[in-house]
Formats: sequence, C-alpha cells, structure tokens
Amino acid sequence: MNLLKTIGGVKVYQDSGALLYKTGASVNGDGSPHCYHPDSAKGLDYLANAGSPGNWWGVYADQSGEPVVQSIYHPAPGYYVSTTALEDPSQPQDHPDRYLDSERYPFMVAPGNFGEGWKLGDVGFCLNQKTSDNMYCATGDIGPQDHIGEVSILLASCLGLNADPKKGGADAGIVYVVFPGSDPGYKPWSAKCQIAVDTFGKWGGMDKLKQLIPQL
Repeated sequence: MNLLKTIGGVKVYQDSGALLYKTGASVNGDGSPHCYHPDSAKGLDYLANAGSPGNWWGVYADQSGEPVVQSIYHPAPGYYVSTTALEDPSQPQDHPDRYLDSERYPFMVAPGNFGEGWKLGDVGFCLNQKTSDNMYCATGDIGPQDHIGEVSILLASCLGLNADPKKGGADAGIVYVVFPGSDPGYKPWSAKCQIAVDTFGKWGGMDKLKQLIPQL
C-alpha cells in the first residue's frame, strides 16, 4: 500500500486499484428533496451550504439565477430542487428525480479535482470501525478540494451515525475504499450495488481490508 496524497490532513493510500483513507464523516444532504428550503430552518441542511444569490451550487437555478421551488407535483412542495453532481440524464434538469436523493441513495463525495481516475459513479465501501456497521456506496457528488470524508444521509445511517446534515456525522473512525474507474456515470442504486459488491469482493473484501486498516 502506497501513500498517494494528503487531502485536508487525511492520508489517501493506493492498493491494487483501490484508494483507501480513514477519517470522520460529514453528512451531505444534497439531492434530497427536503435538503434546502427558502426558510433555512425548515431544510435538512443550512441554505448557506447551497450557495447564495448569484452563486448557487447546491440547488437548481433557472436562467435568471433564481432557485427553483418544487411545485405540488414534486416530492417536497415549497422546498428548493437540490442537486448532485451525478445526475440521471433521463430526467428534466429542474426535477428532483434528476439528482441522487441523499435520503435514499448511499453515496460518498469526492474532493474537487482529486484526479487519479476517481470519477462520479465509481463504487466503494465504507466501514465504521467503532460499530462495525458497513455499507457499499457510489460516488455521487463533488466537494471542496481540501476536504475528504463526506457521505449521504442514507450512507451515514447505514454506518450507524447520526444522519442529520446539520449536526450529525463522526469526527473519526470511518474507513473508505474507492475503486477508480469501476463504474463511471449514473445507474439506479440496485444496479450500482451489485457492481460494488462484485468489485469489493474481487479486490479482497473485508478480509483484505482488515489487514490494511492498521496501516491507514
């Protein structure tokens, strides 16, 4: 296992086509229809985490730059349409179904401009060392260049964490395994999950991961 780079003080290692790192977990609510609301207190996450007038990155904005509010035909009327970098291209850009629902899709977040072949859609595996809770996942969003260790609401819950984007997550003890180039692009979770299971198993699975964890 070789040290590849350090992101925000977190060492990222490379082993047999996989990236491994151990850090905490911040909870990313992006993509959930309930994530952002014009009244920040009503959203699952603070509206400031979606941007600001003229510079929105976490909600869909129309051609005039105004965030789109969900209608009565959408999952959460009155809330903004929250976006993720990985999208379902079969759905309209202004519809919540185009984006990964953080409450229903277990995804991790890649740091911006990470490189090394890590692409949106690539599958992975996460383990909570303290509780042994674990879950397969896919790469569903892009975060800041200097931060690594973000998970969706569903992934946080599967790892036994407080899944509240405003006050949940973990300070340490979460092990991440990512497989660059494993399955770029969008697929429903049912299809991604099988790819993640197969890829993790071919790499060596839990037995190999347990052998490598002391080196992280």
